[in-house]
Amino acid sequence: MLKPLSEWSAGNSLDPSDPWFGRIDPSADGAYFNSQYGFVFDAAGSDSIPLGQSIGVRMTAISPGLEVYFYRSTAGSELFTPVFLSVGSVKDSVLWSGGMWHPVFVADPAMAGVVMSASFEFFLADAAPTTPTTTLDYATLAAAVPGYSVGALTVSFTAVPEPANAAWIVGLAMLGATTLRRRRAVRVSFGSSSVRV
Repeated sequence: MLKPLSEWSAGNSLDPSDPWFGRIDPSADGAYFNSQYGFVFDAAGSDSIPLGQSIGVRMTAISPGLEVYFYRSTAGSELFTPVFLSVGSVKDSVLWSGGMWHPVFVADPAMAGVVMSASFEFFLADAAPTTPTTTLDYATLAAAVPGYSVGALTVSFTAVPEPANAAWIVGLAMLGATTLRRRRAVRVSFGSSSVRV
């Protein structure tokens, strides 16, 4: 579920120097958000990611009013970068190293009570993130490696209106659909759902 900061932590506000202040703080946009669920590479249930390659994550659909951000803190600086900017554009995908990744899903306050979703496909990409220590690379374009299947996953959210005790059916529902693999497979999990590539 997506909630405003006033529901996550009543009476609190964010530091104005935080990169997400303008989008999430109640005194600014006051957007609804959630980052408690994340993608994880299931090393125990799959082959390792080959050297020089990565998992490509491409957005295939997203509800109006729903956005996805990547948060990273390195060398004393913090980034809150929008990812999956529009379906079909060069910015609709990222290269993922397989390290645990908790994207921040954000919704406009006007979407309170609305069920929204984002759909993704996963593929073994023919390039790795440009910096080995970087979890994501959202600038380098890559193609799928032949011989591997493409996995699909849809994540659904409900933006919980204030007050939180309203009679809304809320929760995170995830559906994973996979195709048969032709050679080896890589498994990706999000919450309780997983896909094989």
